[in-house]
Amino acid sequence: MLKGSATRERRSWTDEEDRLLREAVKKEDPNSASPSKWYAIAKHVPDRTNKDCRKRWFAKMASDVVKGGWSPDEDARLVKAIEQCGTR
Repeated sequence: MLKGSATRERRSWTDEEDRLLREAVKKEDPNSASPSKWYAIAKHVPDRTNKDCRKRWFAKMASDVVKGGWSPDEDARLVKAIEQCGTR
């Protein structure tokens, strides 16, 4: 299957793909503003695009990703922002 193919099926990430992604990120700087870094990272993860890798890293794997519910302080800040700015 070709990377980036329009007919590519959506599928869950495997433990092996996560491992390959972690190893590739150690070699490259994922926080770089250069999109070419994610192309380089994706070369280490077969059948995953640069976009797949970037989304997986920042949504699920980066050490600064906070999982779980929001704190009461975060809830209050969100409510205040909505009151000030509205929902549009």
